[in-house]
Amino acid sequence: MAQGCCDTGREERIKQYRLDHWDVKTPDLKSFGPDSILYSPQYIEKRKNGISLFIDPKLPNWISVNHTGAEILRLCDGKRTLSDIQDAICKRYKNSDKELVRSEVSDFVSATGLLEFVSDRKFGIPEYPGRSKAIAPYKLDELWIYYTLACNLRCKHCLVSAGSSLKKELTDEEIKGIVDESIKLGVRRFYITGGEPFIRSGIFELIKYITKVKKRELIVLTNATLFDDGKIAALKKVMGPKLILQVSLEGPNAEIHDKLRGKGSFDAAINGIKRLTGIGIVPIVSTAISKFNEKEIPKTSRFLSKLGIKEHNLLWMHAKGRGASNADELFVPSENISRVMKNLKKSYKEQEVILDNIESLKVRIRAKRGRKNDLCNNCYEKICVNSDGHVYPCASLNGDLNFDSGSVRKKSLKDIWLGSKVMVKGRQNTVHNKPECRDCYLEYFCGGGCTSHSYYASEVKTGKGSVTACDPYCSTYKGLFEDIIWELASEGVVKRDESGYTTPLIYNAMDSKIPSHFGAGIKSIDKKLEVGCYHCSCVLSVDVEDDEEVCKPEIKGHVTKTVKKKFSKAANAPVADYYCPTGYDPKELEHIPNEVLEVSYGCGNPAALADIKKGETILDLGAGGGIDCFIAARKLGRKGKVIGIDMTDEMVDKATANAEKVAKVLGYNVVEFRKGNIMELPVDDNSVDLVISNCVINLTEDKTKVLDEVYRILKPGGRFIISDIVSDKPVPGYLKRDKELWNACLSGALTDRRFKEAAEKAGFPDVQLTKNYLYKKVEYIQFYSVTMKGTKPAKAECGCCACG
Repeated sequence: MAQGCCDTGREERIKQYRLDHWDVKTPDLKSFGPDSILYSPQYIEKRKNGISLFIDPKLPNWISVNHTGAEILRLCDGKRTLSDIQDAICKRYKNSDKELVRSEVSDFVSATGLLEFVSDRKFGIPEYPGRSKAIAPYKLDELWIYYTLACNLRCKHCLVSAGSSLKKELTDEEIKGIVDESIKLGVRRFYITGGEPFIRSGIFELIKYITKVKKRELIVLTNATLFDDGKIAALKKVMGPKLILQVSLEGPNAEIHDKLRGKGSFDAAINGIKRLTGIGIVPIVSTAISKFNEKEIPKTSRFLSKLGIKEHNLLWMHAKGRGASNADELFVPSENISRVMKNLKKSYKEQEVILDNIESLKVRIRAKRGRKNDLCNNCYEKICVNSDGHVYPCASLNGDLNFDSGSVRKKSLKDIWLGSKVMVKGRQNTVHNKPECRDCYLEYFCGGGCTSHSYYASEVKTGKGSVTACDPYCSTYKGLFEDIIWELASEGVVKRDESGYTTPLIYNAMDSKIPSHFGAGIKSIDKKLEVGCYHCSCVLSVDVEDDEEVCKPEIKGHVTKTVKKKFSKAANAPVADYYCPTGYDPKELEHIPNEVLEVSYGCGNPAALADIKKGETILDLGAGGGIDCFIAARKLGRKGKVIGIDMTDEMVDKATANAEKVAKVLGYNVVEFRKGNIMELPVDDNSVDLVISNCVINLTEDKTKVLDEVYRILKPGGRFIISDIVSDKPVPGYLKRDKELWNACLSGALTDRRFKEAAEKAGFPDVQLTKNYLYKKVEYIQFYSVTMKGTKPAKAECGCCACG
């Protein structure tokens, strides 16, 4: 990537194409000398399917490696030097290249040092005194408001036994005053619940006040049964990007839903959901797992997908309110919930509904190494105001006199939040005081479950509630966390024969960064410790990492969405950070307008290397602004044809407009641009002589599919030449989630070996791959610009139509 700011001057841009102006910055890595004694933390090692997972439960941290990497980590025991470890690995694999082995061992321990799993000093973890000694409330981030306890339904599992309104409920003006005060305390997101919020006519004015006047996020929890024409019209006037609705739906049919919520409520809720989506509000849908619906949860999720719902949140029952009264009829054992969640996890990958519960837990496992999760964020970043003005630590504890912290009609919200005995005691609560958690290796990944679940389950069991009791869904959490950590540990693993020496590899590791929405309301008071609190499970969509922050390769289509959005903007707002050497000859560019040069983001010059013949049909994968198409058009002459494919309207429009300018210079126009996905090319079988591509295939989520498509469209004897980026080591999962690294052609890179193998598997027998130059260094990985060539056999080999 070019140094300095974007200079749109032609000479400056052409200069940026030259390799002699390229400077690769070397990242800071942990380096160890041959005599350094190497330590690893007190870890737990688990093995599965050839993967070794090392977990440091006290920091916390984890890393997954191959068998050679595991052998090296076991030798980092505080008794051996780097040289000793190199000798031991060389001795174990006597027939391997000793110089190569020593170099790769050194590189591996350097990488694991960066990831805080190897050190030249003994790992010392300070005694953990509990979260109240490590963090303090800094600002209030979220406020729950029970707008009313009045409700048109009498749900069997309602934790506040809603039905009739409380005496002297807060007026709308009082609630606006609470909103104003809480904003001064830092609140950026409000929740309105009940009861049924839309039973009160003032709800629309309140939505407008919070989202339009005060410009804060608002999530309204509703049963969606009251949305008649008048309410939908009123909602349409106040809707906007800061408003989210969460709708309750207990199953895919009336038989299940109505058992919990009353006759006719299913049809009314579905009508409400359809009316919401009809005006452009796609709600989150929540489902409380019960004996009535536990076997129908996957069907419910599929049903929601057909309704156009994108996010599904599963609630685990509270033994409170009517939920406690109907416990025997409703409650599902923890082991059954584990089974439900695992089954749903499999099915949700096949559809476009995000399961908020799983995504939220993934965040805790991924980020951040060294950060201890310690219970949820109530009393720190979040509190709840009941409809009568009394304040509680969270929405699930609402209305319980044991947790009444005072009334906003008598004290300020600030005084209650920071000074009430209930809130102070709540902050003193810590996962480390929970006996079952203290000896669990997942203690600081999980964080201890839900305070209210623990309290009310123990109250039912013993007659006295305890916040330090074990969460009733502990085994569910444990099973999910273990599945998730293995899922992450296995990301991107390609099975190979590892019977002998293989290069030590890191598959994945805990991230060094934390999502921006984490910990906004807390401050550290002990610099030796990093501690955080997680979000409550009532609404988890806000706890799922924002699409603007990360890329999610594990979710189908997310890479495409990420890349498409970035390069749509880059078509009209050139991004100098994406410029890199290509080797373009200035003479090849004489007929090409400046506007094209400004938005060319390639890493090579495939058209110059392709030996283009007059009259050929050429296709460019990911044509962008069209630079390689225009270079090819000049070499091709009047009788050939160049097709440029790009997935963004902006790039296609820009390239098409510039094609007319190029045609005036050349005296002919043989270039056509089409919008399309290069994993599903809008081109006929056996119709193309040459496929070129410049730094695009690494931006796709399925390289194999792209190369299969290249094989399909090439004529027998046709060829491809691709310039792209490869890595010297597999890119670990935590780097694959970095949005900017995807857009910079890094996160999606394969190793040169895997890139070549993908082309060979597509049917190309003579693939050649050449490294051009070092493109980037990111952490312990080096990225290179390469050129790959291949030819489709002239004779059919498999008998399929694509072979000719």
